[in-house]
Amino acid sequence: VWTDFPTLEGVEPQTPGLSEIVLSGNWRPSLSVTGVDGMPSLKDAGNVLRTHTSLKLSMRIPPGVDADSAQAAMVSALESDPPHGAHVTFSTDAAANGFSAPAMTATFRDALNEASIATFGNPMQVFFEGGTIPFLAMMQEKFPNADFLVTGSLGPGGNAHGPDEKLHIPATKAVTTCLAAAIASLNA
Repeated sequence: VWTDFPTLEGVEPQTPGLSEIVLSGNWRPSLSVTGVDGMPSLKDAGNVLRTHTSLKLSMRIPPGVDADSAQAAMVSALESDPPHGAHVTFSTDAAANGFSAPAMTATFRDALNEASIATFGNPMQVFFEGGTIPFLAMMQEKFPNADFLVTGSLGPGGNAHGPDEKLHIPATKAVTTCLAAAIASLNA
C-alpha cells in the first residue's frame, strides 16, 4: 500500500516484508497516539509553557496477553516517576483481549474448501489477520465451541483502512456466493 502514496525519496515502510507485516499486525504489541489536546496549532505555536498536554493512546496487544494486566502495567509505567516533577494522570477505557481463532472443524473446513473450488476454481486459502480485534475475542469467549470464519471482501484496489478505501463489487459478489454455498452445504 505504501508505494501507492507519495513519499520522500529514501523513505521506507516501518515494517518491511509481508511476513513482518502479518507478525506486527497480529502478534506484536503497538502503541499509537490517536489524539492530542493542549498543543497549539502550528500557526499559534511559540516558545511558551503550556498548562497541560493530554494524549489519547491506543495500545494493541497480541492474543494471549491479558488486557487488564497490560493496562495496569501501562498505567504504572506512565504515572511512575515522571521527569522534572511533572504530574501525570492516566484514565482508561475498557481493556479487551486479543483474538486467536481456534482450529476449524473438518466439516467446516471441507464446506469452505468445496465452496471455494466451486466459486473461484481454487481451494480455500487461510490467512490469519485480526489478532488485535477485541470484538472477536469477546465472541470467542461467549461462544467457545463455535467455528470462526472472519472474512471480508477486499478485491483489487480495495485499500482497506486507507484514505481511498473502496468495496470491489465483483469480489464482494463472489465472496458472498462462496459463503452462501458453504453455509448451504453445512445445512444439507
